[in-house]
Amino acid sequence: MKTDTLFYRFLLELPEIFFVLVGRPATDAAHFRFMAVELKDTAVRIDGVYLPSPVNNDESAYFVEFQNHRSDRTYSNLLLKVGLYLEKVNPCQNWQAVVIYPTRSVEQDNLQPYRAWLDSDQLTRIYLDELPEPKPEEIGQRIVRLIIAKPGDAVDRAQQLIPQVRASSEPAERRAHLIQLIETVVAYKLPHLSRKELEKMLQVDSFRETKIYQEAFEEGVEEGIEKGIEKGKAEVALRLLAEKVPVATIAKATGLTAAAIKRLQKKSNK
Repeated sequence: MKTDTLFYRFLLELPEIFFVLVGRPATDAAHFRFMAVELKDTAVRIDGVYLPSPVNNDESAYFVEFQNHRSDRTYSNLLLKVGLYLEKVNPCQNWQAVVIYPTRSVEQDNLQPYRAWLDSDQLTRIYLDELPEPKPEEIGQRIVRLIIAKPGDAVDRAQQLIPQVRASSEPAERRAHLIQLIETVVAYKLPHLSRKELEKMLQVDSFRETKIYQEAFEEGVEEGIEKGIEKGKAEVALRLLAEKVPVATIAKATGLTAAAIKRLQKKSNK
């Protein structure tokens, strides 16, 4: 699942979430524009930068990195991007760097080369799973929690969130947009499910055929070719096992070997 793409979509479409994460009022988002910056002649692309509006030149630009997997180059890469931006675009730009991790365990081990920077006020590290549970009215933050949730937990959270969004005092267009984002997260999490299955699971009338959903679904299918299909077959097999369907029948229906199905059965009985 390409959570990096999904998270940057959130930063673009719900910028107030980011400013709450860094301890600023959500309303500050109105003074920034979120951009992906291509630095010419360097082949470097900065996926997420909140640039202050021209009337707020004294504000810092925020360079945002969502790090979903372990890498020994997280901070060296971010420093490179910041340095290139200052060199190529605006050497006088005040700036802050923010690295957002789903969990502390994916942060690189060797922090020694970056110790001065890590201890400075120019870098903020956020571990999403260590944040306090959002309040019921903090819908945006609760949607972000879906990204780091396991598929089953994400579905449970989505099923609770959608009715609350519908009942909220947000404008109708905003409510529709929030529900669309919830649907998109679930599409990323469960790429092997059909649209009808997703509609039934989330109790929505029609799963939106918008660009954001199509991109999520297409990426899920692409990755599913390598990973999701086998996972989907396993889940189907487990459902059939629970219904006492014979192993031979399950093998024929899913394409899994009898041995693989028996291993699933043994694991589920633990």
